[in-house]
Amino acid sequence: LNLIHTGGPEDIKSAEDNWKRTFVFIAILIAIPVISGYGFNFLINENLMIDALLNLSVALCFIVVAILMKLKKGNALKLYRMSSAGLILLLVYNIGFGPHGESEALWLLLFPLFAFYLFGMKEGGAWVGLLILPSAMFLFFPDIFHSSAYPVKFRISLAIAMILSVFVSLLLESL
Repeated sequence: LNLIHTGGPEDIKSAEDNWKRTFVFIAILIAIPVISGYGFNFLINENLMIDALLNLSVALCFIVVAILMKLKKGNALKLYRMSSAGLILLLVYNIGFGPHGESEALWLLLFPLFAFYLFGMKEGGAWVGLLILPSAMFLFFPDIFHSSAYPVKFRISLAIAMILSVFVSLLLESL
C-alpha cells in the first residue's frame, strides 16, 4: 500500500482488497502444511481416521481456495467464507471430540482476528458466533454432548481469553 494516496475511494478499496487477498493467501500457505501435518500424524502415528480425514479435507479445501485465489481476480469473499466454514468445522470438532488435549483449543483464539479483519464487524461477528456457540457448548457441557472434558480451570481461562480476543479484534477492526 502506498503511504501517500492520490487516487479516489475506489483505489483505496482496491488496495485493501488486494492486501486482504495477499494476507489470506499467505495464511493459507502457512496453514496447509500445519493442518496436513496434523492429519498425517493422526493417520500414521495415532490411527485416528476421522481426525485425519477431517484435517486432510480442510487442507485440501485450503489448497483449492489458494488455487482459485490465484486464478480468479476480483472479489474473493466467497473463498474467504468457504475457508472460514472449513476452519470452524475443524476447530469445533477438535474442541468437542478431538483427543489432543488442551493445546488444540488454543487455536480458537486466532479466529476472531481473521474473521473481523476479513468480514468486518457485522459478518465477522456472525462467523465468530458460529465458532464460539458450539465450542462453548462442548467446553461447558461435556456430559450432555459426550465431548472431551477439559479441566474447569482451563475452561474458565479459555473463555476469558476468547472474550479478550474478540474484544481486541473488534477494537482493531473499529480503528
